[in-house]
Order: sequence, then C-alpha cells, then structure tokens
Amino acid sequence: MPRFIPFLIIALVICISTCTTFAENDVINSGTIQGKAIEYGKEKIPIKGLIVTIISPDGKELTVKTDENGNYKFSNLPAGNYTLKYLQEGFERESRGSESVKVVNGKNHVVELKMVDLFKRAKRMVKYRILPMLYHVTDNISKRHNLEQERVGAIRKALQKSIEQVLENRKDLSTFAINWSPSNIDLLETLLLHPDIKAVFTKHLTELSLKAINNFIKERQHRENQASIYYSTVLLDKILSLSADQRQKVMQSRFDMENDAWQNVLTKTQKKILMWANQENTETSIKRQIRNVPNVIIDANIAAAELKELKRKAEILESDERTKQLVKAIFAAHTEQLGNLNEHASLLLSLAAKSVAQKYLETKKIMFLYHDTEVRLINAIEKNEITPQRAFQELKELSEILWDEKEENSQPDKNNGRMEHFEFHFFTRFTQIASSRRSRVYGWIGGKKGFNTEIYIITELNDPTLDILYHPLYQQTLKDVLSQNEYAQYTQIQVERDNFRQQALRNLVVAEMDTLIFLDDDQREQFEKITIPFAVPPLTEDPQRNMFDQLIEQIDNEILSQWQQNYLHSYLSDLDEI
Repeated sequence: MPRFIPFLIIALVICISTCTTFAENDVINSGTIQGKAIEYGKEKIPIKGLIVTIISPDGKELTVKTDENGNYKFSNLPAGNYTLKYLQEGFERESRGSESVKVVNGKNHVVELKMVDLFKRAKRMVKYRILPMLYHVTDNISKRHNLEQERVGAIRKALQKSIEQVLENRKDLSTFAINWSPSNIDLLETLLLHPDIKAVFTKHLTELSLKAINNFIKERQHRENQASIYYSTVLLDKILSLSADQRQKVMQSRFDMENDAWQNVLTKTQKKILMWANQENTETSIKRQIRNVPNVIIDANIAAAELKELKRKAEILESDERTKQLVKAIFAAHTEQLGNLNEHASLLLSLAAKSVAQKYLETKKIMFLYHDTEVRLINAIEKNEITPQRAFQELKELSEILWDEKEENSQPDKNNGRMEHFEFHFFTRFTQIASSRRSRVYGWIGGKKGFNTEIYIITELNDPTLDILYHPLYQQTLKDVLSQNEYAQYTQIQVERDNFRQQALRNLVVAEMDTLIFLDDDQREQFEKITIPFAVPPLTEDPQRNMFDQLIEQIDNEILSQWQQNYLHSYLSDLDEI
C-alpha cells in the first residue's frame, strides 16, 4: 500500500467532520416556520393544497403547499422578520390576510392558519339571512299591492333556484359570503343589482311593484341619512357649543347637501376649534400612512423626519401647542354662551379654564405612555410572546400606577348605568377608556373576533378633550361667578342641548333598527313612542349602544314578524361577542 493513502484517509475524515460541523452550524444558525391550515370552527378540518408564502427580510419569496393533513413547513430560514401570506380560492384567513413572524436562530415557530371556507359561509348566509330577507321584502310588497299568493310563491321559488345556481357555479361568491354589514338595507341593494336576482323580480312583478322595492330601499336610506346628520350635529355641538339657532341652521344646511356652507353660521372661535380639530385628525392620518408602508421596517428617525415634513406642508402645529389652542377655544366658545360678563367673572372663568387645560395636557401625556405600552403588548400577543391574560394584567397594573386609582374607580355605576363624573382624580375618563381598551385587548386578540391593530391604536385618545367642560372646577366656577338668574339661564341652555342630543340618539337607533329588520309604518311609529322616555347620561362611553340596549329591552316580540325576530336574535348574538 502506498504511504500517502493513510494521509488521504485522514484528510477525508477531517473534510467529512468539517462539513458535518458546518451543516450543524447552518441548522443552529437558522429557524423554522411551520404549522397547520384548518377550517375555522369546531370540526377543525385540515385544508389540503393551501398556498403558503413567506417573504424574507430581503424581499425573496418562498412558497409551499399544505399536505393532505394541512401541514406546511419552511426550514433553514436565516434569522429575521418574515411576512407570511396564504391563498386558496374560496378561503380566507379568520383574522388577517398576512402577518409578521420573527425567526430566531435555532427556534421552531408554529403558526396555525385558521381559514374560513367562503363557500360554506355563503350557503349559511343564503339559508339564514338572504333568502328569509328577500321573502320578507316580497311579502311586504305583496301586502301593499295585493299580489296573489300564487305569484308570491312563484317569486320565492325562483329566488331560491336562482341563488342556488349562483352558488353551485361559485359565481359572484363575494356577494353572498363577504357582505357582513349589519345593515340589511345595504345588502338588499347589493343583491338587487345582481343580474340573476334582478331578473326574477323583473319577470314576476309589475313596474309599479318594482318601483315600490326601490322606494322601500330609498326611504330607509333617507331616514338613516337624516338621523346620521342629526346625530353628527350633536357631535359638532359637543365641541363647538352651538346655539339653538346655529344647530338648526347647521342641520338644515347639511340636509340640503350644501357642502361646507354650514360653517358660515359659526363664530370665529368655533371656526378655530374646527381648524385645530382638523389638524389633530390630519396628524393622525399622516402617522397612519407612515405605519402602513408594507413590508418595510421604517427607522424611527426617518419616520419622525417624514412626519415633520408632512406636518410642515400641512401647516400643522406641534401636538402640545395645537392641543392648548384647541382646549382654549373650546372653553372660549362655551363661555360665549353666557353673554357679556364683568371683568372679575371673566378672569375667574379664564383661570379655571387654564387650570383644567393644563391638567388635561399633563394627563394626556400619561395616557400616551399607557398607549405605547398597550401597543407593545398587542404586538407581543400577535407574535405569541405573551398571553392576552398576562397583557391584560400588565395594563391593569400600569393603569393603577399612572392614575393612582383602583379598578372600581373607573367603572360605570352598575346601579344606574351612569359613568362616574370626575369624582376621584382629574380626568377619570382616561381610566374609563383604559379599562375598556384592556377588555378589548383581552377579548378581541385572545378571543373569537379578528383584530385590526391599526384602527384600534389610534382611537379614543382624544375623547376626553370633549369632556373637559364637565370638569367640576370649571362647573363650580360658573356657579360662583353667575347670578342666580344667569345660572338658571345657563342651566336651561344645557338642558336644551341635552334634549337635542337625546332626540338625535332616539332617531338614530330607530333608523338603524329599520335598516336591520325593515320596520313597517306601524312598527316604526311604535318604536318611536317606546323611545320617548329614554335618556343616556353624559360621558357614557357608547351612547348609541346604550340607547339601542334600552330599546331592545322594551321591544315586544309580538309586534315583530318571525323573520324580524330571528334576524334580531342573530344580530344581538354577534353583537355580544364583540
């Protein structure tokens, strides 16, 4: 045997050992994303052939298909942030269409894909919502126009056959599966535009009956629009302190669709409030645009510079200065209702307003600290780094530290449904908001519903701006500086404003009920009478839901048709889950 052979063998062993070591290092220095695709629901049926794609930090795409057991796997992935997407005709993700996964060296990351079968959803929609609704409308029209029962039956059969054919051919599946708007009037309008459904009504109904269906839709849309304008005027009044005459002119101008003409009735102070409030909304929109850049991790300094430039172009003041101007204008507009005050009274009111405004600014900064922690925990939940229960507890503990308040101080009084009115510390309203948001973090991210982080994290932070006029320091100063007669007049003005607000809420819930279950004239009149004694306290977190709940408690099922009862029950069940 030649003498060099042993050296060759040694070299080969070293090479194999080295290669094995490198291979082991590659495994150690990489991660895995894997999981299972299942149908959302109790049965958890595996989904075969689902296309799963990941986008690497450098923009490259890797794609696999789930096997017959619904499993997928991406191996040997370098550490970094990956975007996970999934696609298969007839399916969609129960919560979102894509998500970010942070791969760590040597770690296995499991992401379960809960998918909704749109075809099954569509069949349920047709059976329990769409056909019963179309039958109800047909019955309504038949009563108005004395249609023969044979014709009504023919319409029903034709509608069922037409929709079943659409489903079997999987045509226009989105019409039946995607439309989850609670407004049945919107769904009805969409369905009547579908050529197959439109053809059924055209074949079996006279031109007068077809026109009646269109009027049926337009009447409810008009009433809903009127009620929405009425209530949005309430929201304007809340921040602008409109006079009774201004409220009517603003409403009428908006009813007549005169664009921004309603602003002509405002005082200079009220116009300033709108300007500062619009700037607040513009800044929020700009921040939202920056956060929504897809698949890009934006450096904080770059984002800040871009925001500053956009704000400069929009001539937006810095947040603190704008808030000071906004709060100052809100108090000024409210004080203008009092007419000419003497110098001493004006000074005391000004000092009280300044003190409340300063405290508001300080407390708002604390709220943003809470908000930043909340966003961090939401992201951690979505990455499975923390449980919703733990996030809820951390936020609760932080709230108690920031406001030095216990949980019971920020809850509604269950005996009468009224919110506490600043009885403990300045702007207890913040803790009411914080408490509500904690429940949503726990319930939505950890529960049954999908969760839109982007919408969630920008909402409610400015709500307390509208509540500062209720602060006891300002209200007590008003009582001190006004004569008994002047204070009585001021109180009467506030009573009139609240009456206007309560009536707007009543109109809104009846109009919304009409778009849900299609009230006839007698039913709508009964609902309007039922709501007359209803009232919602100021500072109630969700006044529309409060008024709606009062109406639900008083409804006598005997005045509703079977379809109306069934749909209302289904709608309320979904509402309770949210």
